[in-house]
This record gives sequence, C-alpha cells and structure tokens, in this order.
Amino acid sequence: MKQQSSFLSCLLLAACLWGHARKPLNQPGYYKIRVGRFEVVALSDGTFTADVHSILKEADSTEVSRLLHSAFLNDTTETSINAYLINTGTRVLLVDAGAGSNLGSGCGKLLQHLRDAGYNAADITDILITHIHIDHVSGLSDTSGRTFPNATLHIHQKDLTFWQQHATPRADDTWGIRLNRPGYQAVIPYLTAGRVHSFDSTTELFPGISAVAYNGHTPGHTIYTLRDGEEKMAFWGDLIHVAAVQFSNPAITVAYDSDKTLAVTRRQQAYSDAAQNGYLVAASHISFPGVGRVSRSDNRYTWYPVNYSIYGKN
Repeated sequence: MKQQSSFLSCLLLAACLWGHARKPLNQPGYYKIRVGRFEVVALSDGTFTADVHSILKEADSTEVSRLLHSAFLNDTTETSINAYLINTGTRVLLVDAGAGSNLGSGCGKLLQHLRDAGYNAADITDILITHIHIDHVSGLSDTSGRTFPNATLHIHQKDLTFWQQHATPRADDTWGIRLNRPGYQAVIPYLTAGRVHSFDSTTELFPGISAVAYNGHTPGHTIYTLRDGEEKMAFWGDLIHVAAVQFSNPAITVAYDSDKTLAVTRRQQAYSDAAQNGYLVAASHISFPGVGRVSRSDNRYTWYPVNYSIYGKN
C-alpha cells in the first residue's frame, strides 16, 4: 500500500513539475472533419508526460523500449488528451471532457480550444462519457460547479455503480481508485442536478449516434459510434494508450485496466473491426488530433493518421 501511494504521488508530482518547468511552444487546439452530414471537431485538452514503463508496468520492459525507440520515442514521452465535439445540426455533443486541473498545467485546455473552434460551454447539449477516469471527466466541473450548464451526461451504469460504491475513501483502496476519485467528484454536480442519463447495454442515443459497451478498461468503458450512410467514426476512449507499443502488440495492458484479460479482448476486437471495415477512429490518447484508420498485416496493426486538410475532408 505504501508503494502504491508513493507511485501515485510521484506520477502526479512529475506531471505537475513537467507542466510548470516547460512553457509550451506548440499548442494545436482543434481540428475539424466531416463524417457525412456531421461536423466532428477534435479538441486538445493538452498533454501529460510520464514514463511509459509506469503505464505499461506489467509488460516486458525490453519489448516496450524497443517498440518506443523504433517509433523514435523515448521511454518518457508526452501523451495527448483528446476530446471530440459532434455537431448534428440540432445537438452539440462532446465525447469526454478532459483532465481539468488534475494532471498539471499541460492539460485543462479544452474550454480554450472549444472557444477557438467557435463554440462555448453553454452550447453543449450532451456529453458522452467513455469512462470515469480523471483525464476524461475532470473537466466537467470546477469549484463554481458544472462547467457545461446545459449538458446532460451519458454514462454506462456499471461505471456509475462502481464509483457510487467507492465514493468514500477506504483503507483498502487501490492507487487507481485514489487517483481517479476526483474524476467521479466532477460528475456529482450533474447527478445532483438530475443531468445524468445512464444506460446498461449497447444502445442508440440519438439518430446516428450509438453507445457500444466495451468494458474491460473500466467496468463500464464505452465506445461511441457515429454513422451517416456509409461513413462511420468510432470514438475509442481508452482502448489504446500507447500507440507505438499497443498496435504492434495488442496484448500489452496498462496499469489502469480493471480487467486486463477483457481489456485485451476488447482492444483486439476493436482493432480487427476497424481494419476490416476501414472506418475512421478517434482515440483519446493517440497524438492529436487522434483521428485515423487502422490496417492489419498478419497479427500486427498499423495506424494511419487522417491526411491533413484545411477543408475538413477525411
């Protein structure tokens, strides 16, 4: 328990110190793309820096380093935190809400980039939560209350149930629970206001927008799909954390997976389906804007970022 607490403290301290020590030179804020009739906007909440071995701590460290270095990355590297806006013409939705102030000064840029993209917090009608972890939901609230006053949250019931059972600190809490409890606290103002809609299975939430249960990373981890005719985009949440490693070896898990065996199964299912069908993927932790496609050769997968376009083509 003392080792877990020490690891948590070091991770948070490193994120904060890194954010304060380095003034960002580049800050890509938003990237717009069309999926059929829908406008999708990738929004950068920023980045945090961590030792990849601490995230993939159960993997073979030699293999992790080899895969990182083959992608010209160091063992300590920056990770994007991406959120996504969907404009249907009648509703304006977010997929996740970033880390807020909980992962150092390198994060918490979502609102700034939302405004840069031509939207305001009050415009958001719905927020689709992939799962309740601090880097996905902490931006929902601040000390003054709900950041998105007109929004309803959509969350899998299993994630809500898990955190309702762990809302109060206990002596046997894992470091993952202690780390992510502030994320649940950011959800509470919406629960109090009656602005949370839960679901317990795969379901269509709005025309063209569905929630698909992909539990494993958390009990209620969910991906969302956006469809218009033959065009599709899947919002993967935390199915993948370190692209340079986990596309080459999908069996490598992260320290935050609640069910590592199931998380691997879900990742392999998602990779296979995306490669077979060729649709767009939007991922929370692939380098911003985190949008691209997947191909497969034998048992290895390759990520192809979407071609940059000033016209929002895909």
